[in-house]
Parts: sequence; structure tokens; C-alpha cells
Amino acid sequence: MREAIVKLQGLESSFPCASWLPVMCQNPTVMSLVLANKVDSQPTSWHARRNIIGTIFKVSIVTTALIMGMRSVGMLQSWELMAFDAMMRSRPDEGQDPRILVVTVTEADVRSQPPKERGGASLSDRALAQVVEKLEQFQPRVIGLDIYRENHVGAEYKKLSRLMQKSDRFFAICEVSEENKSSGVSPPPEVPKQNLGFSDVIPDPDGIIRRQILAMAPALPCNVDKSFSFQLANRYLLALGIQSKLTTEKNWQFGNVVFKNLESNSGGYHRIDNLGHQVLLNYRSSHQAATQVTLADVLNNKLTSDLVKNRIVLIGTSAESFHDYWSTPYSASQWSYNQMPGVMLQAQMVSQILSAVLDNRPLLWMLPKWGEFIWVWGWSLIGGIIIWQFRSWLRLGLVGVATVCVLYGVSFAALIQGAWIPLVPSVLVLIVSGVSIIIYTSSSSDQRNQ
Repeated sequence: MREAIVKLQGLESSFPCASWLPVMCQNPTVMSLVLANKVDSQPTSWHARRNIIGTIFKVSIVTTALIMGMRSVGMLQSWELMAFDAMMRSRPDEGQDPRILVVTVTEADVRSQPPKERGGASLSDRALAQVVEKLEQFQPRVIGLDIYRENHVGAEYKKLSRLMQKSDRFFAICEVSEENKSSGVSPPPEVPKQNLGFSDVIPDPDGIIRRQILAMAPALPCNVDKSFSFQLANRYLLALGIQSKLTTEKNWQFGNVVFKNLESNSGGYHRIDNLGHQVLLNYRSSHQAATQVTLADVLNNKLTSDLVKNRIVLIGTSAESFHDYWSTPYSASQWSYNQMPGVMLQAQMVSQILSAVLDNRPLLWMLPKWGEFIWVWGWSLIGGIIIWQFRSWLRLGLVGVATVCVLYGVSFAALIQGAWIPLVPSVLVLIVSGVSIIIYTSSSSDQRNQ
């Protein structure tokens, strides 16, 4: 019996309490001969359980430190951004922002204008004067021209020139010069500096726009410090008595909403260029962020007061020949477009500011670094506990898949509420810690059997 117990003790890691199986039958009126052995075996079982718990704890710490170390040097950035995009595309449709109207200059609109009038631009002076006149009669709150115009308006369009100079609700764009990339684009000569905004955006290394610049240090030839989207949203909110200011922490604040600047290593990012005041762009999950009409619609008197009055009207080019298209998290989806026209991208940025201030729509934010570590470590512990509790490969597989689905669901629900929590690192530690526990227990069992 002693030999059987000794042999079965080698299987305790896979079959707890296996050494208890051999028993001796005896007269129930006589004191048990194996009572002492049973009492002695209980501490042994508790000791083994305590050992495996300690092992899970140690393995979880090591795997979390390893994965988070890889993350801190940027090895997981591309995977995290892909996961972020996938969750962004999966969000429910929010509908259009009712405060914005977009007037697009299509390829057909470009061809309909005499080439001598428009030159190399997408919109001639005559067409712009007609559009602005038709919009003004419906009293928009702001008009934003998302088309570069470096030259003076023709002498025959004095009314347009005067409006651009005097109106406090007409805004235009320019582009900041980038070292070794472009010489920038000068603003329209008629538009005063306080009504200008830079149109610059910062693509991530994969070419996708996920960030919005609110402001940055002025640079020639644009020489303005606020973005086009900032200027349009700020003018709209001023009419409602909501002012913007720079906080003591150097974050921009509209009313009670603070737009916290991105750090160089925010969330899944590693050592990004975070100069200026940048925030994550929480795209409005809609096929179109705003109502859209064409230049032809405006010129043919198809506008109505309810489409224009008290709205921000953006005028921009969607013609493919002008190449004003950008990749977004939605570019990899099966939506009706692969890339987003620049004017619609500006509409998304304006909508983010207005929706956060007026609708309490969440801005995207990340946990602090210590919070991310604790979150990832928790999933590492879960991975080890699952391996300990489920010995069957079938059950292990089913529980593992269910756990990953739960993790994705929690991360997705958090993103809808504005929190970008680590998904890829959590999945990795869940798997790595589980595999590590399997390897450890198998090697320990082999050593005991030898």
C-alpha cells in the first residue's frame, strides 16, 4: 500500500489527492490505521495548492513586465492601432451632426466652370461669390472655406472681397510650412488673421489620421496658431456664450470641457510627435458626419433655410483630381469610400469639439501608465487561473475563446464611453501566462516522475 501511495504521489499535480485512493478495509469498531495518513496528507494538498498560486502570481508578474516592456518600445503599436481601428468601425451609427452643412465641389462642378475663370483652382471667384451670396441669405452662423486661395479676388467681385475682409463669420485656411516636406500655402490676402486657421493634419506612420491638432506655434507662411476646425467651432460656441481658454496645464478648454493634450507615449502610441495641442479624434460613427450638398445644388437654388440657418457651412473639394483625400480608421472597411475628403475630415474635427461641449459626447482618453499595467496584469492572472482550473483541452479552448470575447467586449464598451484601454497587450498576457503555466506544471510533473 505504501508503494502504491508513493507512486501515485507523482501524479498529484495532474490528479489532486490521487495518493488517497489506496485504502484498507477493516472493522468499523476498530480505530482506523490510515487516519494519521489522511490527516498528514491534507497539509500536503494545501501546500501544493499554495505553490501553484504562488507560481501563477510570479508568472503573471513576469509576463506582464515582458509584454508591457515590449509595448513601451513600440513593438505593439501597429497591432494596437489596428485593433483600435477595428473597434472604431464596429461602433453603432450616431447619425449626422445637425449643426454642420458641407458644400462639396465635385468633379462635375469643376468641369462646369470655365477653365479661364478658375485657373488651376477648384472654385473660381465667380462661383465662390455666387455660393457665398446664396448662403448668406439663409443666415449661417459660420462659413468656412476649406480651399486654398493665395491670390486676390478679382476686381469685379468687390462684394465678395468686402465680405471676406469685414465678416466675422467667414473663415479660410492656410498651410504651415513643413521642413523637407512642403513650403506651405499662404492665406487669402483679404481674410484677416483672426479669421484664419491652419488646415494641417498629422498622419500616423501607417498614413491614417487618428489625431486632431487644435493649436500650435505659428509658422510661415500661414503664421496662425489655431486650426481651422478650432476657429469654426470656437466661433459657433461664442454665439452661445461659451468661450475657450488655455488652462494652467496648457490644455484648451471650451466651457467646462477640457481637451487634454496627448503625451508622447499615450495609450498605444510610442514616441509620437506631440508638439502643439493634439487630441485623439473621436470620429462620428456615421456614413456622413454632416449633411452634404454639391456646388451645383447651391447654384441651382436647392438650398432651404433649415439646411443653412445657424449652421456651420463648410465649402471644400471632393473632386478626385485635386487629391484632397485622407486615410481614416474607416478606410479599411466596406463603406462607400476608402478615403475621406479633406472637407469631411474637417467636419469630423469640428463635430468632435461641438459634440463634446454641447452634447457631452465623450472625448477619447487613456488610463495612466500604472493603471494600464494593473489592467494588463489582471488579465495575466486570469490566464493562469484558467489553466489551473481546466485540465481538459476542449474545456480549456472553449473557456479561452470565451475569455478573449469578454475582453474584447469590455474594451469595446469602454471605447464607446471614450476609454481606449489596452486590448492587444491584455490578449497577449492572457495567452503567454497560460502557456507558461502549462510548461511549468508539465516540467514539474516530469521531474517528480523521474
